[in-house]
Amino acid sequence: MKDKYKILLIFPPPASPVSPYLSTPLLAGQLKAAGYDVKSLDLSVEFFYYILNSEFLKNSYKNAKEKFFCLKNAAEKLSLKDSTFCKIVEKNLEEEQKNLEIIDNIDNYLKKYKSYDSFYDIETMDYITQQINKAFEIAMLPYFPAYCAFNVYKNPLYKVNFGSIKYQTTIKTDDNVFYEFYKKKIKEHNIDKYDFVCITCPNETQIIPALTLTAILKKTSNIKISIGGNIISRIDEELKNMPEAFDIFYDYVMAGLGEKTIVQLADYLSGKNDNLSNIKGLIYKKNGKIISKKPDLKYNINNAVQMCLDGLSLEQYFTPDIIMPIQSSKGCYWGKCLFCGLHYPPKKYTVKNPKKVVDEIEFLNKEYNIKIFEFVDEALHPAYLSKLADEIIKRKLDIKYVCCARLEDNLYSQELCRKLYKSGLRLVEFGFETASERIYKLLNKGIKFENRLNAISLFAKAGIFTYVYAIIGYPSETRDEAITTLSCAKKHEDIIDTLFIHNFWLDKKAPAFKKYKCLGISEININEKNCFSQGCDFMCDNGMKKEEIDELADLNLEDSKLKKHIFFAPDEYFFLYALYYGRQKLRTVL
Repeated sequence: MKDKYKILLIFPPPASPVSPYLSTPLLAGQLKAAGYDVKSLDLSVEFFYYILNSEFLKNSYKNAKEKFFCLKNAAEKLSLKDSTFCKIVEKNLEEEQKNLEIIDNIDNYLKKYKSYDSFYDIETMDYITQQINKAFEIAMLPYFPAYCAFNVYKNPLYKVNFGSIKYQTTIKTDDNVFYEFYKKKIKEHNIDKYDFVCITCPNETQIIPALTLTAILKKTSNIKISIGGNIISRIDEELKNMPEAFDIFYDYVMAGLGEKTIVQLADYLSGKNDNLSNIKGLIYKKNGKIISKKPDLKYNINNAVQMCLDGLSLEQYFTPDIIMPIQSSKGCYWGKCLFCGLHYPPKKYTVKNPKKVVDEIEFLNKEYNIKIFEFVDEALHPAYLSKLADEIIKRKLDIKYVCCARLEDNLYSQELCRKLYKSGLRLVEFGFETASERIYKLLNKGIKFENRLNAISLFAKAGIFTYVYAIIGYPSETRDEAITTLSCAKKHEDIIDTLFIHNFWLDKKAPAFKKYKCLGISEININEKNCFSQGCDFMCDNGMKKEEIDELADLNLEDSKLKKHIFFAPDEYFFLYALYYGRQKLRTVL
């Protein structure tokens, strides 16, 4: 192995700007333990500083106005897209003074996110967030109809497939807001001087940004590039059928769990190991053919080493309190919900010793003064939560945390919930799914319908904020059944603090995709033009139409006590408010 083989892990935009994404420091820890010189780079949060900048905003506004006047002077040639753009710019021109004030004050608005006094003042942040959302709109005007914000990048002009992605990232770069940003950052961080660059891409919204970067690096350097992450694992079959992508975007694709794969690949590239064919979860091109090895789904999470934050600056995140992701298990201990695609690939459930988890929490607490943690596990079992709480209390750690849990039958007690509160648990997320017993029985939740509210009640009585998820628009669901779900927050307002509703979609990796007839779906339509998408269209013989589902979703938002505070997306912002105010006070504020 050559000396100082340098590896860079990159997290691309756009994503939640409240903390490092977990996989980057986790993989960095694995590589560091294996003896590599490794750093992490969060280009997502850096992109927000790049775009939410007075100079960038001034140029965007100026360019949009120039384009507007050119289009108006040639009005007879306007397309539908150009006409819509002109209407948006014209509206902006009517509010020019307001927009100029936002541009001039953008730095002050960003500082409010890091100030305790302003961030935890909801009325102040209501105003600030409105200004930031408007700043995003100004920044993206020249790239219309593309839109970008926290956690969001979309361009309805293009489909999500290889040809479209190639066009956006390598040909139509003047319409790509990330192109100049990456050129600047490659030089600033000497990205092209590394030996091996790994891109973590967990969400569909990051595909275009991630591949824009890799396309530039592929064209301008000789470094080896790998890409992985949740969305990459979900579209691995599609990627195997696109050999040209290995010439344009990357050298290796990592599917499934990456902790072992990334170290083995680094060993191969650095010369420690000359056998590439035995690396599980790796997809690559050799002699014009795609070679694919099935992912290792039996990883023992107790073999994971301490995460490494080298290269990350916690001060850059848009919050006065980092809410640090932590993981105690991989997979789901139930893993049978019909509609859920989270447990893909179908990993063997593996759980970390609670003492080891608390060792990590204690390290991050003392080394980086992090006091707030979010468990990203799909669900923590009640027995495991109990052991975790015992360990935190024994060490007298002054922390708070958020977690997901299942509404288990008779596994919680008031004593356990009080202990969890004492250990620092302040918000718990539950999958309530539906208030319709008929629909619930279709979903294979493994929990008795009549017992679900019991767990929510116990947590609420212990002072723990209950953040409950439900879905409307299930196949065959009637309007009355959907309204029953929408109304359950009011019906049980003493124990359900927040009911967050989203619309059903058919995940291509969920069990329902193969068992779609169990949900009353008569036909599935896989659109090749959107083959990189996680979901797919479907037809039902009965149930509500899309327009009716959207209407109910809009009515729910209008009626929601979260309506005014819906801007606290990403969810972590709302979590921070729940932790700061406490259950009773936040309920009063909302």
